[in-house]
Amino acid sequence: MRCPPICRTLLTMAGRTSSKKAPARPRSERLEARISSEQKALFQHAAELQGRTLTDFVIASVHESAVKAIAELEAVRLTAADSLAFAEALLHPRKPAQDLRAAAERYRKKMVGGGSDRERKPAVSDRST
Repeated sequence: MRCPPICRTLLTMAGRTSSKKAPARPRSERLEARISSEQKALFQHAAELQGRTLTDFVIASVHESAVKAIAELEAVRLTAADSLAFAEALLHPRKPAQDLRAAAERYRKKMVGGGSDRERKPAVSDRST
């Protein structure tokens, strides 16, 4: 699965095998894996085609795969019925329960002062000009 010599020659002439220098980041961790000789040849061939070292190719590939896996698995997925129920709840919310209304009224009295919205006089910011 290696690139034939003519392929390497053409890639070199095209400048694709030159190493792309990225800003050096300190690497303090080590990752090891046992792979077959066929896998290594495949990975090496892909790295050469991209003009990368095998290490850079493997790290970039694993990083991309990890980001994609996390994004897919952390996404919220709803069934069609769940999506419909969610949209319905947004479009037609239930009226708050009496306990919630009482709590809101207590909060309003404590923070704003006075009674309910109907009883209080509009503040300056509530008046339209």
